[in-house]
Amino acid sequence: MRIRNALLNFGGFAGLVGFVGLRYFATGNPGDLFYFSFFAFFSFFVLGRINYEYPDERWRENSRRASAVAFRVAACAVLLTGFVAANSLGDGEGAVLAAAFGWTASLFSYAIAFRIYEAS
Repeated sequence: MRIRNALLNFGGFAGLVGFVGLRYFATGNPGDLFYFSFFAFFSFFVLGRINYEYPDERWRENSRRASAVAFRVAACAVLLTGFVAANSLGDGEGAVLAAAFGWTASLFSYAIAFRIYEAS
């Protein structure tokens, strides 16, 4: 299972694609803002430190509890995205940025909550 942990850590480097979102400030294209959602892959660095060799009942329970936390964050992100889109802040730029932030926040909240539950 060391291979799985190594792949999770390697997947974290996909988060570097998020820096492509900085092109928005040069081009002004709102589509470039969605690249900020790639920062969510940095959560794999947190998940790669967890031992996956023997998933037991405790591991499954911690995963379920962390999923519940991530669901709440994702639900708030959907609400925020809808609010921003309804108020048409920034001609769609705000909605794209809110969606990217929500995606990143939900994955990070799962990774951090799972790590905290595994440590306790």
